[in-house]
Amino acid sequence: RPHALTLDWGRGADDGLAAHPVERARRGELAPDAQLVEVLDQLDRAATHVMRLAGVEKEIAWRASLLTLTRAFDLTHLKPELDVALVPFADLFNHPSASTLSSNPRALETDVVDLCIQSSTADGAFAVRAPRGFDAAAGDELFNWYSNAGHGHADPGDVAAWRWQENKFLYQYGFSMWD
Repeated sequence: RPHALTLDWGRGADDGLAAHPVERARRGELAPDAQLVEVLDQLDRAATHVMRLAGVEKEIAWRASLLTLTRAFDLTHLKPELDVALVPFADLFNHPSASTLSSNPRALETDVVDLCIQSSTADGAFAVRAPRGFDAAAGDELFNWYSNAGHGHADPGDVAAWRWQENKFLYQYGFSMWD
């Protein structure tokens, strides 16, 4: 019996993916725009591979693909030839949000970017470093800046580009950065 069939996958009352836009679109609760249709198509292709390789039913393959998407990091900002990948170490850090920042009074006195781990490439190696400019004390939470998510877009007047980036983030991770 494949290992994938022994996992709970969070279905039922504790379904952490139930509110994800991809799942809502699949249930007919959300009319997908062209960008979400593209994500649905990509996940369908990924699920087809998972079904073939793992020998599981389509629904389990879909959920496995979506769970992977929600944990993946786009590394193309480091090097264009990189792709999306799982980065377990970076996944240890929470994303900055209104609720996580308000629980740390020192964080409210600091620019949010200065609270985030920094990823870079040096000599062809991937590196994750503590943030520069923030003197972290015991108990301070550091964050991972998942994506620019439209904030600070090079051309703030380009609403379409801002919305595309915002939706890209939402359709991948299932939440808006500042909700």
